[in-house]
Amino acid sequence: MLPITSAVAAFSVLEALRGGARTPPPPPPAALGNYDKLYADFYKWPEALRFFVSGNLGNMLFFTLERTLHSLLIRNLEALPALVLEYKDAVTFMVAYFIQIASQHFLNAYIVYGLQTISTREKYIKTLIACYST
Repeated sequence: MLPITSAVAAFSVLEALRGGARTPPPPPPAALGNYDKLYADFYKWPEALRFFVSGNLGNMLFFTLERTLHSLLIRNLEALPALVLEYKDAVTFMVAYFIQIASQHFLNAYIVYGLQTISTREKYIKTLIACYST
């Protein structure tokens, strides 16, 4: 009897460590205003397609941020340190990327997984660290 009990306990521990992969997906989040039907219909699309939409919106945002930062940097060359001037492309890419990480995380929550996944500050920080720390 002991091996069966140990196996059940081991399975329970492994299941807890594995995460919520077996839980059903959350219901679509409640939308606001006149877009309720449109948002509910969009949320019926497959998750992979919504993730594709979210990723492409994030890529467009990143490109726009990087180009905007680059043009602002070019306009203010005299006020910048020599290191920034030498690596202006890398600097604008890095700053835009750090801004885009948080915005992409929000887009994924809003479009793909639902706002209930980031409904509190603790949830938002925990999921942001989990998403981008691996």
